[in-house]
Amino acid sequence: MKTKNFHLIVVTALMLALTACKQQPEAKNWRVIPSESTIYLVTTKKLHVAEVMRLTDLSGYYDGQHFRLEIRLDSIDSGIPLRDERMQKHLFETDQHPQAVLKAELPAATLQTGKHKVVFTLMMHGKEQEYPAEIWVSELARDKRLVSLVRPVLVRAEDFDLDKGIEVLASLAKLVNISHTVPVTAEIVLQPAPNKTGK
Repeated sequence: MKTKNFHLIVVTALMLALTACKQQPEAKNWRVIPSESTIYLVTTKKLHVAEVMRLTDLSGYYDGQHFRLEIRLDSIDSGIPLRDERMQKHLFETDQHPQAVLKAELPAATLQTGKHKVVFTLMMHGKEQEYPAEIWVSELARDKRLVSLVRPVLVRAEDFDLDKGIEVLASLAKLVNISHTVPVTAEIVLQPAPNKTGK
């Protein structure tokens, strides 16, 4: 009886160990897939008119501790080319500030499927601001993760000296006002980065 109990304990311990290994992502470097990743912004004008815009030129990596996402601000897509050009020139001033950078310190367990609390730092237009957030990680396929915000993050124009640019845009478009606070959501897809041999 003692021998059977011992074997049962050993088998149970092995099963628990295998389950834990399966849940823990392998330590590896990950890269952002630009073609499958997008940041969405919801802008409001005339008090009640909301529009969804996108930033589509994204690149970045996660090395198991450091996450970094580079966002080309000239990739803003509002659906109206003239408005995109005005936002690049007068709001983001892409000739001087071509990109924004999002970074965070994240433990490897962050890529386990489920909800995680994180703190991101957004650097844009010569300023930076921290944002606490919740992300949801989904496994799309073997060694492929979708990271999305559980709820929008509110970004204030004043925190990045973008308020004057918004007033210029409102004047050019002959609008009474444009909201200075923008809800932002994101869908970022990661996959393992190729190793040095390219495999």
